[in-house]
Amino acid sequence: MRTLSLCFFSWFTGCTAGSDKYDTANEASALLDGTAAQEGQTYDSGDKISILQYGLSFTIPSGWSGQLEDGVFALANDSMGAAALVTAVRISKSDLKNAFRERQEIGDGVYMVQEGSTSESGNALSSRYDVIGEQDGSSWKGYIAAQVGDFDWTSISLGLSPTPQTESMVDAIDSIDASITLEAPYEGADFTGDWEKALGGHTFTYYYSASDYSDKTTYTLCQDGSASYFSSTYSGGITGPLTINNNGEGTWRLEYTGPDTAEVYFELTNDNSGTREFSVDNDGKFYVGGSRFYRETNGC
Repeated sequence: MRTLSLCFFSWFTGCTAGSDKYDTANEASALLDGTAAQEGQTYDSGDKISILQYGLSFTIPSGWSGQLEDGVFALANDSMGAAALVTAVRISKSDLKNAFRERQEIGDGVYMVQEGSTSESGNALSSRYDVIGEQDGSSWKGYIAAQVGDFDWTSISLGLSPTPQTESMVDAIDSIDASITLEAPYEGADFTGDWEKALGGHTFTYYYSASDYSDKTTYTLCQDGSASYFSSTYSGGITGPLTINNNGEGTWRLEYTGPDTAEVYFELTNDNSGTREFSVDNDGKFYVGGSRFYRETNGC
């Protein structure tokens, strides 16, 4: 298995990522430690690497080296004959758990099939895989470790190795995963105090996930004054899973604007009307009602 790419995963959008990447390195450089990885340059064990456009930093484990390739950091350990990838993608914890259970085709007739069940500790998940279908008859194993961070911004560390090297490969991936720092991308560095432009044509989303619980709230504000609202809460527990959804359609208008705050009145269906306070901090991150929301353009 000489090549390795996350593009084979149906849930990995990094191959065509757009708004989920930092537009400029300046937005992430102050948030992440380590050397900003440059395409085509080789980095060695012990180096702390930052992939600025994906808001991700980690330390290369002993015996490994690698390069940044299209936003994904590809690593190899020649003595083990192993390969690994490290990147970040927006995916919820529940969707990631489902994805871990799927059979993944990683080459022409070559598949990763989950062995056992997904291990879970808080927002950290990991899973082992058998690799089947190798044409040369060799035996390989796979392993994925992931951390679900703020706004469902999730690190993915994936390794493949010959079966005799499985535990050493797993140890290396766990070492990478333990060293990871995440900072969810945001579009706020361009804020100049013009709240009409900062709000209109943007969607603001709040994410929260924990064991057996998740919460998502979205405000969509269009430049023509139309607006929509959506919220979804999921909870598990001994009484069984429960999902509560709420939504509203209507309009929005500014009631008050200040240097770093704005009050927005929403006229929405389903009893969702009311005033919401939007604010922005010195780093350009947006908040609604004091909770951090991710802002992205929506084209409306």
